[in-house]
Amino acid sequence: MRTSHNTIWSFDKLMSRYFKLISTFWNCFAATKRINSSFALGLSRAMIFEGLLNLYSNTLKNPFSGLDYYLIALKNEDKNSIIGIFSSWVDFAKEDNNKEVRRIDLVIPEDVKKDLILLEKYPLIVNNKEELTSFLKFGGYALVDKKLIQSHLNEIATPIVCSSSIDKGFVQYETLPLKNKNRFAKDKFRAEIIDRDNYQCRVCGSSPDDSVHVRLEVHHIKPWEEGGLTLKENLITLCNACHLDAENFDRRELYKKIGIRSYYQNSTFFAPLEKYTSKQFQKAIYLASNIVEIMVENKYR
Repeated sequence: MRTSHNTIWSFDKLMSRYFKLISTFWNCFAATKRINSSFALGLSRAMIFEGLLNLYSNTLKNPFSGLDYYLIALKNEDKNSIIGIFSSWVDFAKEDNNKEVRRIDLVIPEDVKKDLILLEKYPLIVNNKEELTSFLKFGGYALVDKKLIQSHLNEIATPIVCSSSIDKGFVQYETLPLKNKNRFAKDKFRAEIIDRDNYQCRVCGSSPDDSVHVRLEVHHIKPWEEGGLTLKENLITLCNACHLDAENFDRRELYKKIGIRSYYQNSTFFAPLEKYTSKQFQKAIYLASNIVEIMVENKYR
């Protein structure tokens, strides 16, 4: 639905015709006062949906009302939503210098709009509360007036403690599952990593099937002491011998062995990077490298 303007306009026209037809029946039924209450509730919800969809589509054509805008991306899933905010570095976290404190930052709206369109991402220009509501309902990419965030979503304007992830960029530490914060992978998670790596050392290829002296261990590519998270994208299977020498391995090569060949390749909002041309790739990397991903419950929907 967000791939091109034409897709949005075509869908919008179809929905408009459909709801106009229902509205005609609604008026007839309402006049005779014979409408079923559950049908009325469903109809009112449908009409609200139509209004939000129309608003969402029209917001793509908005002009900028000022100069102060934030770049926000939103992906709605069944149980959670992922919010991505363009941010800048503030400080290191007091309790842990391996974590950063970042804050949502202003962008040059015209330039970022051009960059996003180059990446085939068509941003909404959100200038009022109603437009913000439609964005939160349907997601996508938006340049949002600073005053709206301060008034209605100030929670994402406060400084955020973040951890870095090679494949995604920055993630809000507080919202990470406990298993990703623990130093050691639990048995089930450890077994998943070893199974992914075909039950063998990813450096030398040895396996317990080859020798009783081989023991498989799960290693943090970016060490836990340096802020490395216990994520599958940061864990690799090594034999006990290779594990002893792990600090001498090139981390980039270890990442490649588990399929991570470039930074931010699994960014929620700018992947897959390999589809981009050289010019697009540079823009995508610049945006992805400053995005903080925040996981929230679907309270905005």
